[in-house]
Amino acid sequence: MFDFKNNRDLATIDFDLNFKAVNYSKMVGSSYIFRAVPIYTNARYHQDENRSLPFENRFSYEDEYEIIYKLPVGYIIEEMPENGNVNSEFGTYKISFEKKDDQLIVKRFFQMKKGLHSKDKYNDYVSFRKKVMNADNSKILISKKS
Repeated sequence: MFDFKNNRDLATIDFDLNFKAVNYSKMVGSSYIFRAVPIYTNARYHQDENRSLPFENRFSYEDEYEIIYKLPVGYIIEEMPENGNVNSEFGTYKISFEKKDDQLIVKRFFQMKKGLHSKDKYNDYVSFRKKVMNADNSKILISKKS
């Protein structure tokens, strides 16, 4: 981690992170497949038809990432996910993909809104969170140039 900036006035933290991951991709034939967003979440969201209490998002927050994948020499992007947006009363999520030279740039924005919600809205909330997780888990396929 470097270029760490903690702006107390704006309540923001900015930093750059450079890392290598072991076993992050899977080999499929002579190609590799990997997740669009490497930040792992082990959250579980389950529908609850019998919920009896309201629920609350106690604070709002925003996460904004720009992830740059450098393609190995001799590889091309074979498959890339579509750009996506998910909007709801609970928050906003956007993800975009751009190929630039030997790089794939993934931009991710997530905003969670603060709020107290009725029990009837819980399954809508679960659906929103699952759509975000599914988009984060989108796969990218790279292959050797022919």
